[in-house]
Amino acid sequence: NYNVNIKTLGFGQKWNGLIMKYELVYQYIQNKKDDDIIIFLDGFDTVICNDYSSVIDYFISQDKKVIYSIDNVPSGIKKYVYNRVFFKEGNNVSINSGMYIGYVKYLKIILKDMLKKGFKSDQKATVQIYQTYDFIGIDKDEVMFKNKIMQTNMKIEKNDPPFVSFPGFIYPNRIYRS
Repeated sequence: NYNVNIKTLGFGQKWNGLIMKYELVYQYIQNKKDDDIIIFLDGFDTVICNDYSSVIDYFISQDKKVIYSIDNVPSGIKKYVYNRVFFKEGNNVSINSGMYIGYVKYLKIILKDMLKKGFKSDQKATVQIYQTYDFIGIDKDEVMFKNKIMQTNMKIEKNDPPFVSFPGFIYPNRIYRS
């Protein structure tokens, strides 16, 4: 609907674990120019709900080279389940690995570092790297990205930013795992 050029990475390939998305992005950007801007969105639970040109302008105006989405988790049972299921230790901003934007030059740096360290979890890798590099920021005001955590349906609202994700649907097995 918004004339978005989408490149689907890994579709049809055998899933090799949570870190696979970072491996695929790292491979994909090898021949891109350092000043190209990449927007990454997890597939199948993310919606592009309006024009994204403002996202590029906003990102360029920020003092960061890579910006991740965040999880605003409500208190109560949802927060408990979230903290138990998703890695939270040392992650006081609840950074989310499912949506981010960045310059290729800096994505190559952080992705190479993540892959070299042998992380198995994309979330653990993201938390560690966020704490390592000062050029990484978060979209704390949800201008570009919004994660609607622990939802039971996918509802888009008119004031939502261009990229909305619905990670962490509440399923009985999630509650059981927690």
